[in-house]
Amino acid sequence: MAVTKLKSRYRRSKDKAGRVRDGRDLIKYCLNGHGHNGHDKRFEYVGTVNLVENIPYEQQFARVWKYARTNHTREMIHIIQSFSDKEFDPNDDEAGKRVNELGVAFAEIYYPNRQVLVVTQRDGRGGYWHNHILISDVDLIEHKGCNADQRDHKWIAAKSDAFLKENGVELDHGKSHGNNICQAERGIIEKGERSWKKDLREKVAVALGKSTNLDEFEANLNNTGVNLRKGKHYTYTLQDSSPYKNAKGEPIRTKLSCRGGEGSQQLGVDFTPENVEKKLRENRLH
Repeated sequence: MAVTKLKSRYRRSKDKAGRVRDGRDLIKYCLNGHGHNGHDKRFEYVGTVNLVENIPYEQQFARVWKYARTNHTREMIHIIQSFSDKEFDPNDDEAGKRVNELGVAFAEIYYPNRQVLVVTQRDGRGGYWHNHILISDVDLIEHKGCNADQRDHKWIAAKSDAFLKENGVELDHGKSHGNNICQAERGIIEKGERSWKKDLREKVAVALGKSTNLDEFEANLNNTGVNLRKGKHYTYTLQDSSPYKNAKGEPIRTKLSCRGGEGSQQLGVDFTPENVEKKLRENRLH
């Protein structure tokens, strides 16, 4: 699938006139400055809904934001739509144009009567095409926020995948333990580099495969160099992060942790508390 992330933008700071700055900062982040990870350009294509080209985008958004109720704190819904090289060729400019067009069309259908800015980039570490879809959380007619579905990651991801398939995109589902691998991780693996998340996923899978109860699972994790934090969610942490490097090629000195669950930024649905217990029960029967 195309990896879809959701980030909300809140009013955190205002200038003396009471105008909101956070939404503007997001627009500037997507459009201004040099490209990331050694890329020359910050963005490749821009598409809009209910915006015009000859007036700065932040001014047009601000004209609508001012009509929001005082307790309406969210300015924007920020969706990131990422594509693998199997879905759209990173070296094909026409593919980038198509990615932008799809982002605009998706927003028009699922976020009607709103201002939308779609910024298409390929300056991530893997150089893959991705959309930043910036949606005003104040609609043009009643000045209300998005509904619960429009703010829900699972709903957005499902609608995005369905929309892309309907428009002829052959989705790249990748392979992982009960989950899809995010584009950044896939890029690391395809380059032959060591992925800490892949290593962590495999260590947890091995420990779970030879355990029959939770205490045994925790002990086996510890023996393979993984700590387990239990609670509503299970969080798995590598005890040694020294073999791994960041995007600059420098050793990672922070803890490398990942929660079991659904979503490209999590370890996989096989490693949630419910599915861990299910696997332990199965192991006890064999």
